[in-house]
Amino acid sequence: MAMLTTAVGRAASSPLSAGEATGLLLYRNFLAYRRAWYIFASGFLEPVFYLFSIGVGVGQLVTGFEFNGQTIPYAEFVAPGMLAASAMNGAIIGATFSLFFKLKYNKLYDAVLATPVTPVDVATILERVRATGRALLVQEAPRTAGFTAEISARIAESDTLYHLLAPVRRLSGLDAPIPYNPDLEKASVPQVPDLVREAKALMEDG
Repeated sequence: MAMLTTAVGRAASSPLSAGEATGLLLYRNFLAYRRAWYIFASGFLEPVFYLFSIGVGVGQLVTGFEFNGQTIPYAEFVAPGMLAASAMNGAIIGATFSLFFKLKYNKLYDAVLATPVTPVDVATILERVRATGRALLVQEAPRTAGFTAEISARIAESDTLYHLLAPVRRLSGLDAPIPYNPDLEKASVPQVPDLVREAKALMEDG
């Protein structure tokens, strides 16, 4: 989270470089898949199973090959091919199905594009709302007269309103001064569970 906070502060003053943007996307993937470690385990075990089934299993039926007068065991012969096939399968799936799933269903790239570089990047927000048909506006400031109210008004005043599949949702802090006490501060501003709840409600609405 410190990395993300630093990058956001950096983006507010100057655009991110390609390396920094790539690092943020990789960090996002780490956060998204840290509980799905079995996906990476399957990628490691796939060539191992290939090698055992074809290299060792079939290797019991095939003695080996001769090359320049030297006998090469069948398992050693097929191992490089199995590793290359596994790497190719992983690259193809990552470049096709994974990309399509993130684009079509996960809406990852819509979320990336919808994240404004500056608070006044309203055009990008309106474009993404028209593309997704939904808008969840979040701020820690009090709800009344906040920036989310301005964005809601911009949506209502433009043709973006006719693209909405569900009403605009706003998640903000309480209409009260933010307390100094850490527990009271958490209770007065939106937290991650609040954001998850509102996002789920938005997707179920409309």
